[in-house]
Amino acid sequence: STRKESSAASDVYKRQVKMNDDPVGPYKQRKCKFNSPFRHFLGDGLNPEQAEALEAFKNHSVTLVQGPPGTGKSQLVKEIMRGLLSHGNLNVMVAAPTNSTANELAKHGRQFVMDSEFVRLGGSENGKIDESLRDRMFAKVAPSARSKKRRTWAEDNFRYMKLVAGTFVVFGNESFSNVEPCMDVYIVDEAAQGFEVETMIVLNWLKRGGRVLFVGDFAQLPPTSDSHYVQFSQIGVSLMERLSYRPGFLLSLIHISEPTRPLYISYAVF
Repeated sequence: STRKESSAASDVYKRQVKMNDDPVGPYKQRKCKFNSPFRHFLGDGLNPEQAEALEAFKNHSVTLVQGPPGTGKSQLVKEIMRGLLSHGNLNVMVAAPTNSTANELAKHGRQFVMDSEFVRLGGSENGKIDESLRDRMFAKVAPSARSKKRRTWAEDNFRYMKLVAGTFVVFGNESFSNVEPCMDVYIVDEAAQGFEVETMIVLNWLKRGGRVLFVGDFAQLPPTSDSHYVQFSQIGVSLMERLSYRPGFLLSLIHISEPTRPLYISYAVF
């Protein structure tokens, strides 16, 4: 019995070593079969390295893009949003840990959709939502201040929104508790600054077979909290960082401008 247990443990160890040697592991044969404009839009204005990141996003369910400032991450996100919103009938949600980043994403994406197809989640944050977006705040678009009617409106109308933008926290508002998965793409900017739990809230809106793009930099500001427990526990980490260490993600290193400023791309299909 002891020998059998030892042999079984040895087999598990060998499988783990094999997965670490081959980061794609058992996922390398599971190419995404999602037929959509993901495969058709071109990355206008992208350099070859950014184009490689775009190809990773177009062909895989989950893509992580990590790099320091100046490596072209923001330009990549904006080009992907332009391509998604300008081609085909896709529903895209963009989220960020801060209102300032969510505002920038929303302002960029809004120019590619009709006003009736866009909503900026939030409304109670005084002065935190950009003035140019306040006409499409959920608090103004929804017909009533009563929570029950707002839940009904969200359930009936969010499936027709081509662009939904907000911070992680507002996606978890009780008004959206009955919203069915209706989004094709989930884009997270500054993903390394968001806690794992709050980033996962938004995943409830994602359709089966949709795309996820995490963009950020672990070396910059990590998730922050006033809680001493959170700071020194395993929950004080971003979902992007946790996924980056997961066997099953193929990691490739490409250089933008100079070798000292690398842009990392990893991707996998679940």
